[in-house]
Amino acid sequence: MSNSILIRSHQPLRQDEVSGGAARLMKNLARALSETEWSVDVLSPASTSGEITESQSITYREFNYGEPKSSVATIVNTVRGTSTFREVVATADYDVILDNISHFPYYPAHFLCPEDTTNAVFMHTAFFGAAREYVGPLRGSVIDLIDRTLPYLNGPEIVCAGNGTARRIHTKTNYRATHILHPCIQIEDFEYNFTPDSDTVLYLGRLAERKNVACLLRAWEIVEKESQQDLSLVIAGSGPKKEELQNLVADLGLGTVDFAGYVEENEKQRLFADSLLYILPSKMEGYVTTGIEALASGTPVIGSDTFGINDYIQHGETGFLFPVDEYDQLAQEILKRINDPGQMQPVAEKGRELALEHSYEKFRYRADKLFTELSNI
Repeated sequence: MSNSILIRSHQPLRQDEVSGGAARLMKNLARALSETEWSVDVLSPASTSGEITESQSITYREFNYGEPKSSVATIVNTVRGTSTFREVVATADYDVILDNISHFPYYPAHFLCPEDTTNAVFMHTAFFGAAREYVGPLRGSVIDLIDRTLPYLNGPEIVCAGNGTARRIHTKTNYRATHILHPCIQIEDFEYNFTPDSDTVLYLGRLAERKNVACLLRAWEIVEKESQQDLSLVIAGSGPKKEELQNLVADLGLGTVDFAGYVEENEKQRLFADSLLYILPSKMEGYVTTGIEALASGTPVIGSDTFGINDYIQHGETGFLFPVDEYDQLAQEILKRINDPGQMQPVAEKGRELALEHSYEKFRYRADKLFTELSNI
């Protein structure tokens, strides 16, 4: 008899394209377990847009959620999600119930997990108090409170995307029931193409406070002044900080920065393949897969020495690190690499090897192994 799992997601997972690393990881997890003879159910809000994925191996249990615009609407939808969860568990006997760290609409449902079922939660990024800086004091305080109370949600097994997240949970809560499952990338979409003659330095990601793109722009001011090479910085992505960052470019008088906006998958692959360096200036991450995609493409990564980046970037081995928010040191790291790009080839090759460890096939094996272990707890 096969094992069974219920995956709770606050984002619709049935549509073909999902946004965000957390949703992609959950969609890949559902697919991976269904391909290793698990019985997989997904409980989520109904999709409101996009092409719908039809799967004979995954059962989608959906309910109307919409996009709550107020605290009252959020509470109403939380009641709806919890009520639907009650109905689902009453008709099925799951070995594991996994919540995709969606503070709503399933937060109360942890206490409703049957005694003979493993209660688990997937933690992508352990914000704790840092959330106040990224989303404001009120909402940040709520996230901090929820992160700190995770161990008390019926004693869940916490699955983390990266080792740094697990260590942060240990430090902040002294809770040790953690496990690691790194996300995967579609490795076949990224061909190795180390290009030391490229004149492009790339940032690709969301333009938000936590991503700290302003640090990169301040570093680029130094690069423009000190470098004799004809380089350009491409900023690909969208987000709430876009206008502020464009204003900063003007204030700093930068002349070689191009805002490319949101890019589709094909363009993303081209940018990675054609760039000399990929920069990750984030203040904190969970386990950022764009860095893995860059490494798969043969593009060396310079990243902040922080959670979710230093989980896989080892300075001088698989990439390069600089102290968080130290734009002057980021500038020197960029200058050092562009002045002798050929020296980065061994790093690019090791980066490609690391990326190969993040293939979907290896993710599928690890997911089956981990959740089989969890089902026996």
